[in-house]
Amino acid sequence: MDKRSSKDKLISATIEAICENGLHSVTTAKIANKAKLSEAMIYKTFGNKDDMIIASFLEIKKELNNYVISRLDSTMDFESKNYSIWQSHLNYFIGNPQHLRVLNQIEHSNYMTQEVRKSCLSYSNEVISFFQLGITKKVFKQMHIEVAIALFFSPIISIAEAIVESRVPDNEETREILYSSTMDALKT
Repeated sequence: MDKRSSKDKLISATIEAICENGLHSVTTAKIANKAKLSEAMIYKTFGNKDDMIIASFLEIKKELNNYVISRLDSTMDFESKNYSIWQSHLNYFIGNPQHLRVLNQIEHSNYMTQEVRKSCLSYSNEVISFFQLGITKKVFKQMHIEVAIALFFSPIISIAEAIVESRVPDNEETREILYSSTMDALKT
């Protein structure tokens, strides 16, 4: 028997439904069916389908951030912390391909409002602070923080997709090339 809350069941079902059907083909009926709950429970728990999709997106972001932060150690030097943040993101996406697909679809949709973006940033304070420190200390080039974040994460997402789809091998050579190329774009 599934002892998860209705909210957790609906979030899991939403993620599955988006992966199977695509963001714009997801219906409350498909989600309710996957969650083995009534459609009325969706409206009772989230208010509407859009709020449920956003809640699912934010839950993934929160889980990703917790995964990354759990792998950081206060004794790490800047370079070790940088590599850990990079490696943790790549490993999370490879280990959670459904989450990667959902994040990509929602981040490039109308769901990604300023309010949702602000909520995402609140989960990533430690990582964002790290990038700001890198810019301030001139380890990273002087650039807008959003540019630094895009230069760091876009290659991770692209390569994670390629690894998940078996278009690129997941080995030390691939990872080294990706990491050094990413750092070439960021470092002074």
